[in-house]
Amino acid sequence: MRYVSAFLLTIFVSLAVGSAAHADDFKYYPPGELFPGSGNGRKLDRQLYASNIAFPLLVGTANGDAHAYAGSQINNVRGGSSNAPENYVYPWRDVYCETRAWTMPLCPSGKGHQGVDIRPSSNRNDYWRAVAMDDGIVTSVTSNTTVTVRSDNGFYCRYLHMAKGSISDAGISPNTRVRKGVTVLGRVSNIMGGIPNTSIHLHFDCNKRVSNDAVFVPVYTSLTSAYRKSMDLPNIDVGQSLGTDPQREVGASEPGDDGHPTDNCGPASDIGTASQFTFSSIWKHNCSVVGLVAQGNTRKFVYIQPRTGIKPLVQSDPILFTGTYENGKYTGQAKVYSSVCGAQSFAVEGTVSGDFRSVLLIGRQPMRDDQCVTTGTRTVELPFAYDRQSLQAAAAGNASEQPVLASLAPQPSASSQPTVYELLFRDVLNRSFPSMVAKWTIGSGFVPVCWENPEAASDDDKALIKSAATDSWDRASRLDFTGWQTCVPGNEGIRIWINDEGPHTKGLGNELDKVEHGMVLNTSFKSWGQSCTTSEDQRKRCIYSIAVHEFGHAIGFAHEQNRPDKPGECLEPAQGTNGDTLLTPYDPNSVMNYCNPIYNNGGRLSQLDIYSVQYLYGVN
Repeated sequence: MRYVSAFLLTIFVSLAVGSAAHADDFKYYPPGELFPGSGNGRKLDRQLYASNIAFPLLVGTANGDAHAYAGSQINNVRGGSSNAPENYVYPWRDVYCETRAWTMPLCPSGKGHQGVDIRPSSNRNDYWRAVAMDDGIVTSVTSNTTVTVRSDNGFYCRYLHMAKGSISDAGISPNTRVRKGVTVLGRVSNIMGGIPNTSIHLHFDCNKRVSNDAVFVPVYTSLTSAYRKSMDLPNIDVGQSLGTDPQREVGASEPGDDGHPTDNCGPASDIGTASQFTFSSIWKHNCSVVGLVAQGNTRKFVYIQPRTGIKPLVQSDPILFTGTYENGKYTGQAKVYSSVCGAQSFAVEGTVSGDFRSVLLIGRQPMRDDQCVTTGTRTVELPFAYDRQSLQAAAAGNASEQPVLASLAPQPSASSQPTVYELLFRDVLNRSFPSMVAKWTIGSGFVPVCWENPEAASDDDKALIKSAATDSWDRASRLDFTGWQTCVPGNEGIRIWINDEGPHTKGLGNELDKVEHGMVLNTSFKSWGQSCTTSEDQRKRCIYSIAVHEFGHAIGFAHEQNRPDKPGECLEPAQGTNGDTLLTPYDPNSVMNYCNPIYNNGGRLSQLDIYSVQYLYGVN
């Protein structure tokens, strides 16, 4: 009997601890998706109301691989008692707004549960430690074992149901200063009303001002974000919102398909589809980049650069939409992706805007539980925003949606025949280095230029500078450098100062508008650049190539060696203002690249320089 008893004890201990869980097992339902029949949650709200908090229990590998399980204490996941080990499981469920009598202005019904209930790693009582969610001050400790902490960031959070004596054991009392993720507040128990009267869990809620009213706010998203960090999972926060993780969020799809696309996009990575499909144009879709395949009236949207979080899901099945286009309307099938259940198609339809710059598809997306059973549907919007014509289409001289492509996209000029596009189309999204916000918008491509001290240079040298600007950037695009007169007060555009010093500009593009000494050029090279004085021809070559380079800055282009993706063989340090957009692949031959073995490329625009200026300012 002694052996049997030991065997049964082993089973009991195993059950009490619960089944082993790992960070890779972590799954969770979307915010606001409550246990069926338990109330109406606040769906589609992914805001981090308590952003960057520490998870309120000590979990993760640094704490014995402890886990936590958010979910209802009155609607058990697997049945049995609330403390049954089978209820200490993933996936999480939100319980903010679960049916309760408390007034809750942010809940759809106006009443509901004030926070989120969290089971610790197992049902062991008076053992698992609660920890401060933020740096702050303890404002109250009640006999009902509730601790309230005021964050230094201006909100309050409460910890309920901790074990009697555990709070004082931790040295916690009103006015105690606490440290985020470090200060222990007490141990998880089942105390409610001063007695063991609930399940073993931590109730956690936060109160802050929303529209000037102090209310209990949704904390499920903040807890999910904090838990991911504690478990060393990738951070998916997008600004002040919880991003979407199709690998862990049950029923989740491509980020933004919940109808709340965001401009705060994380990184995207190429999956090589540009070599498999012929795209007519390139579009943005909820932080991903897709290509439009148009053949007759058939249409496909195909992922080119999916957002990093969904890359593993779409790489082998990149066609997001397949359908037709007739009379300004798209009809067909879109996909929802899931690491657990795979991709599933659903019907969508939508319209194309009158200017052909946007497509909005709407459909009823299936929602699936962790067993891949469809539990219902939800209405989703899939927005697509035109970005540019594909270089494949430009090289071929055709387009599918002519109204938008003709107005927005550069066509290859005689001086930049398909070699530019052949070079680019496979890597179209690796993207020269302009500052798009510094693009000139004066007139219709007109950029005024004036001389601040015209007497400092000969007429021939000034003509050479003008020729450098007009023969390069001007000729390759719709830019038109105008004026070239002596500056007067209030002159718009680029003001050139001639002086024997290092040539430079005081910023990029329109940052130079009306700026005194905005562009400094050298024509004598007596003190600076003396190697330019070995011959008269060499001096003129320096004037010309330097002017081409500096006018590149003046229309918005940063140094090519400033790019974050420059190759290791480029050892020149970054210099000057950075751009904000990678427009082409890294260009070793650019006039803007200090790593170019030919100084300023001899004043000749590279093929990618030509493409870039045409992209920004149109084709002449």
